[in-house]
Amino acid sequence: MASRASHSSSANSVQPWDAFDTGWYLTHNYGTLRDDDQEIIHRTGDHFAATCGGAGRGIDVGTGANLYPALTMLPYCEELTLSDRASSNVDWLRREVMDYSALWDRYWAELAGKGRYSPVVDPRAALARVATVRQGDIFRLPAARWDIGTMFFVAESLSSERAEFELAVAKFVCCLVPGAPFAAAFMAHSHGYLVGDRTFPAVAIGVDDVARSLEGIAHNVHITKIATTAPLRQGYDGMILVLGHAGATAPGGGAPMKIQPRQQLLDIWQATVRASFQDGKWSWGGRNRTNSISDAEQLLSILLPATEISFFQLEQPNETADDVLAALRGLGDAVEVPQVLVRVITDYMERYTDASGTPTFAGDTYFRCAENDGDPTAAQASIDVADSFAMSVTLSLATMSFVRGFRRRSAARACARRSTVLRRWRASGSAPPWSGCCAVSRSA
Repeated sequence: MASRASHSSSANSVQPWDAFDTGWYLTHNYGTLRDDDQEIIHRTGDHFAATCGGAGRGIDVGTGANLYPALTMLPYCEELTLSDRASSNVDWLRREVMDYSALWDRYWAELAGKGRYSPVVDPRAALARVATVRQGDIFRLPAARWDIGTMFFVAESLSSERAEFELAVAKFVCCLVPGAPFAAAFMAHSHGYLVGDRTFPAVAIGVDDVARSLEGIAHNVHITKIATTAPLRQGYDGMILVLGHAGATAPGGGAPMKIQPRQQLLDIWQATVRASFQDGKWSWGGRNRTNSISDAEQLLSILLPATEISFFQLEQPNETADDVLAALRGLGDAVEVPQVLVRVITDYMERYTDASGTPTFAGDTYFRCAENDGDPTAAQASIDVADSFAMSVTLSLATMSFVRGFRRRSAARACARRSTVLRRWRASGSAPPWSGCCAVSRSA
């Protein structure tokens, strides 16, 4: 989603991208060639002219209503993918690339006299020949696919979550083959932007933030702060242009480093499922055998990231990432995973609710005897402990967030009804009106 124009803290997945007003954005942002865009075009054109070899495969990520990044790659591409999430932008792009409007002539004129750009006599026909418009999600870009790439005003403008900004930068750079030249532009310290009558979020990033996001995944990086005498709008502090090459080192200079935290968390999920879910049943028991604290920790190892970090979301099957599904394949497919989790959560709530419907917070096997490290007596094990209450609160909040999203998109009516009752039960403290959820199956 290419965007450079306030909104409360929110993730990319909940933004109304399909309602993005492409025409308004085009006129407001690109109706006149600005001095900052002019400088970006010249610097990007010079960078590609100095570093590109033969023609290959190119990609512009989050094209939106902006064709000039694609024009900077035009002489170097046999195939050029223009990718955007918003259906309104995709529809406009599919029409525009066939015979782009006169508006873009002034942008091409900034490039026409440079090296490999000069021989391109008819850029309209050239773009129509090589360009393919695809609707896609930046977080699902494949690795090492393209030979040259651009991403202008996208990563910082798709969310207010810094983690999503960093992931978007990483997914863009890592979709390029090692050594591939790229250009990326960002709005500095943006606080959100207006498109028509809608506001969209942004992450307020600076040069240092951009530099850190590229550590270990790019080399020969040059970062320039682009100033202007006439700001595009309020709520930002200039533009940032990054020119560089994909991969931690040049080809032949060692294997590129990779960002690891996401993969480490997926590895934890995979290990949790392997240890906890066997033969269609969830096996309770954490570091101190089964008790309300260890069992909650076991469940939260999956549920907390899934509800706190948008790109680990599970409650909307058609938006669950492929690597997330691979890590949780032991629970089932994209539809089955949230259903299984609802049943497991239900099982936990029933295990730690007494006959009167009151939640229990006993320490049980969480306690150990100080003298001989043995088991506590029954009376000692039944003592309530603050740790259990704290974990129950955390689990309940995560549960409410999870089932709220699951109810909106669940394809399984029975499971959706169960999630509704579960949410009401935790809010009221009453006992659930069903039983027999200890055996967890993959059926709807």
